[in-house]
Amino acid sequence: MSAAETISLDLLLRLQGLLSAFRDQSRDVRAALKQWNNSRPEELARVGVQHLGRTPTDAAEEYLARLLATNGAYMKHLLSTTVVSGAEAAAAARPLSHADLAFFQRLVDSSDEKDRTETINRRFEIISALDRASVVVPWLQRMTHHRDPRVQSKASLIFCGLYANPLLVERQLSSTDPRVRANAIQALWHVNKLTCRAILEKATGDPHHRVALNAVLGLYYLNRVAATDQMIAFAANPDPQFRAATAWAMGQTGDPAFQCYLEALAADPAETVRAAAQHALSVPRCAES
Repeated sequence: MSAAETISLDLLLRLQGLLSAFRDQSRDVRAALKQWNNSRPEELARVGVQHLGRTPTDAAEEYLARLLATNGAYMKHLLSTTVVSGAEAAAAARPLSHADLAFFQRLVDSSDEKDRTETINRRFEIISALDRASVVVPWLQRMTHHRDPRVQSKASLIFCGLYANPLLVERQLSSTDPRVRANAIQALWHVNKLTCRAILEKATGDPHHRVALNAVLGLYYLNRVAATDQMIAFAANPDPQFRAATAWAMGQTGDPAFQCYLEALAADPAETVRAAAQHALSVPRCAES
């Protein structure tokens, strides 16, 4: 363990010691935490985010979150992939978002075009975990035009899923990036509208395997019987990428009707197809209806 890691662990243990005494020595602990926050706010913000991400929220953690909210120094640590994992960031974000009225404004205000993709993805993770995409719509709209197609793709999935607006999805389907088109289609899963069905049916003819199979899977969710034959037909596609995507889609349904087709794909000449089919076969199947 490096010296920096040792110091970080010592600080985390110090914070945990204070918070464990919160119930019995509330006044003293509050004073100690306030002093720490006033003298070394960045230090407390870092270890505070780590603690909140790894510990169930109680009265002590609620107080810590309110204290960290006074200056907002926690945000850069919440977004740092080297300070906390994605799951820890999501866990820490819950008490912080309750304590800080400016939480979501801080979250998106700190974003700019120079941000690394990992940092933007962390924002997506937090927004999705808290189910609060509706409060950052203007930022999401900007991200659908980001220079990085991976960012565009994830922003499109969240944004289109928020509204499931056929016109919005159709606009995203004009993208040259198949990830953007595939995520736009995924946003229509389970949306039982004639306009959405029409978009899904059209998208089954997309030249990219991920887009086409996302569309077939969406149709399956809306009408299992009608889409089953279409999915089976894709299993015989000459392109191994389509066959692999079909195995994935069949696995997603959990439908025992696809068992024999998956077994055939598990013996496919292409390794990618065999791997996808074997993984799909490992997923528990639904009972026959």
